[in-house]
Amino acid sequence: LRPTESNILWTQQVGRGLRVAEGKPFLTIIDYIGNHKSFLNKVRSVFQIGSGVAELRTAVAQIRAKDFDLPPGCEVTYELEAIDILEGLLPPARANALHWYYQDYKDRIGQRPTASEALHDGYNPRATGVPSWLEFVRGNGDLSPDQVEVLARHQGFLSALETTPMTKSYKMVTLAAMLNEAEFPGSLEVTRLIAMQILPIKYLQKIECLVYQFFVMLLPR
Repeated sequence: LRPTESNILWTQQVGRGLRVAEGKPFLTIIDYIGNHKSFLNKVRSVFQIGSGVAELRTAVAQIRAKDFDLPPGCEVTYELEAIDILEGLLPPARANALHWYYQDYKDRIGQRPTASEALHDGYNPRATGVPSWLEFVRGNGDLSPDQVEVLARHQGFLSALETTPMTKSYKMVTLAAMLNEAEFPGSLEVTRLIAMQILPIKYLQKIECLVYQFFVMLLPR
C-alpha cells in the first residue's frame, strides 16, 4: 500500500485488493509503518477498535503476543521493529489521556473534537486542567479570533453553561427552546414551552452544541 495518513484512503486501498476475481485465491497486503501517530490508525482499522488509549494499548500488546482473533484464513504479521515503533507511539501511562486524545483526534480526523465527541469516546471534557472546555480549546489554538473575543467577553456565562448541575434542572431545556424559537436573548412564555412538548434528554452530551450556537449568536456582526 502507498503511504497515507488518511484512515479512509487506507481502508479504500485494502478494499480494492479484497475484490473477488477469477484466479485470485488470496490477497497479500504489504503496508508501511512509520514514526507518526497516524500509523496507529491501521491498528484501529484492522482490529476494529475505537479511539480509547486503553483499547489501543491492549491491541498492540496482543500484536506482540500474537494473541488476537481474525476471520478464518486471515493473518496479520508485524515485524518486531514495527511493533517497537507502534509501542513507542503510544502515550506514556501517566500522560493526560484527554490531552493525548485531543491531539490524536486532530491528527486522525483533521479537526478538533467537540466536548460531546470526547465524552462519547470515554473522556471527561471537564478533566482539562483549565476552568472550561472552551479555555482548553483556546489553549490549543483552535478558536478563531472572533471566538476568542466572544470567550473573553462572555466567559462567565459560557463557563456556567458547561458547569451548571444538570440534576433535576431544566435550564438547558429552556435555553434549547429559546434557541429553537429564535428568542435568545429575550423571553419565552411558559405556554409556548408547554406547546412545544419538550422532553428532558442527556444534556451533558449536548452542552457544546448549545455553547457553539451561543458563540455564533454572540460573534461580532
